[in-house]
Amino acid sequence: MRARDADLREELARTGALFDGYHPRMAALHRAHAARLADLVEAAGWPGSAQVGSDAAEAAWLVVQHAVDQPHFQRGMLALLSRAASAGEVPAWQPAYLEDRIRALEGRPQRYGTQLDWDEAGEMSLWPPVEDPERVDARRAEVGLPPLAPEMERRRDAARRGSEPVPADPAARRREMDAWARRVGWRPAGEPVADAGAPIGTRRLELVPAVTESVRAALEGHDALGEALRAVVPADWPPEHVDADALQFTLDRLAEGGEQAGWWMHFVVLTRPERVPRPRTVVGTAGYCGPPSEDGSVEIGYSIVPSHRRRRYATEAAHGMIDRAFSDPRVGRVIAETLPDLLPSIAVLRACGFEPAEGASGPGIVRYALTRAARVGAGGTREPLPTGS
Repeated sequence: MRARDADLREELARTGALFDGYHPRMAALHRAHAARLADLVEAAGWPGSAQVGSDAAEAAWLVVQHAVDQPHFQRGMLALLSRAASAGEVPAWQPAYLEDRIRALEGRPQRYGTQLDWDEAGEMSLWPPVEDPERVDARRAEVGLPPLAPEMERRRDAARRGSEPVPADPAARRREMDAWARRVGWRPAGEPVADAGAPIGTRRLELVPAVTESVRAALEGHDALGEALRAVVPADWPPEHVDADALQFTLDRLAEGGEQAGWWMHFVVLTRPERVPRPRTVVGTAGYCGPPSEDGSVEIGYSIVPSHRRRRYATEAAHGMIDRAFSDPRVGRVIAETLPDLLPSIAVLRACGFEPAEGASGPGIVRYALTRAARVGAGGTREPLPTGS
């Protein structure tokens, strides 16, 4: 992984593309490496020096350090890396570097002075500033780092001899970086938007409403969709029924404008797994079959890729869609249709409080319904059952 990262970095540096924002190819490689590292950590714990050797252990740290568009992943891995350092499995400077990077991305002062950026004079300087600068060398010594002043000079000299050009407007560059950090979730983006077109957040998932750009990306392929959603796209994508016709149908509905946004397909993105931190991962789709009907009904559907089934993602996504639907005063009931032999799908509906209902759209189809009164009577969202997809 380390060699692939270095090779791509060198390739992009030769053309100058490496220095023009976070390149999509670099981001995709970092997400893929982060997913692979999560698999390794889940199977065998953090790869410490005694287990895999110092070079491989440092490569694992670099994977986390580079995953800058994955806030939950970096924050979660910092805890694991810190525990590994406390146990002597990795050097203490590794979590120190990662903590500083996270603080920089969050817009907070760093602790160890490891993060630099170009200043208005065309020199590499500490950015963001260091908190309690009088004690920075003491903190650095505690984690095995040399004093800051000679290290700063060394890194400035390396930058002068390096290939990265000094930005024409460093202040504008930092404004762009701040805006990017907000877009990817490192910093608050402002007041939450409470409408049908906003993402639906649940305990582990984010249901991202399809927009023209993301649907077109899904039609283009895995790489384009991963870039659009800043997420890993599993090899067994797409889930059932999410074919080119379904995506084109969604595009056509979105093109109608009006209140269509948010009332059709959503991409189900895993953001907070229960065991090991992972990069954002697209695990399926969920959504509505259009805005509320005249009788106040909304129909939902969901589909999870095979590699991520039996983890209650469909149930959790359905709860999120139900709550969002009932936040609209026009909605009096939520319905869903399935086949009588699709027992996992029925288990999801039962877990959400649905009951059999009449009025199925065709022969051999069963309909389930959940009324607003029943939802309120049940106390709103309930914990997903362990059955279902």
